Amino acid sequence: LTANGALNRNEMRELIFTTPAAKQQLEAILHPLILQHTHRQLAQATLASYTVLVVPLLLQSPEFLKLVQRVIVVDCDEEKQIQRVKKRSHLNSATIKNIIQQQTSRSERLARADDLLHNQGEVDELAVQVAALHKIYAQNN
Repeated sequence: LTANGALNRNEMRELIFTTPAAKQQLEAILHPLILQHTHRQLAQATLASYTVLVVPLLLQSPEFLKLVQRVIVVDCDEEKQIQRVKKRSHLNSATIKNIIQQQTSRSERLARADDLLHNQGEVDELAVQVAALHKIYAQNN
């Protein structure tokens, strides 16, 4: 914790990405709580043609995979991913690459995707892709 009692994200990140047991312990605590919260949110969802769940570790989470009918992957190349994390979180390349290596690989994410959104940085281009996918999903449900 920081001096004012907040979570020290830098120290937590360092701990969970360098100590596998710490990462497993954190996931064992958080994942069931997040899953319960997700079930509550789904139960309260208004009637719509479809619902989108945003689950960063979806492909590593069998319990969450049971909740979905399709998997959308938002993809960009690794160098762009590293640049974005550097800008957002001010981490160095080595730390970012270590984190990426512990996630589902890009090739596996792409292989397991039912639908793919290419996020190369242009919001307008991404919006067009999302609108097209929305149209397909709305018509199929």
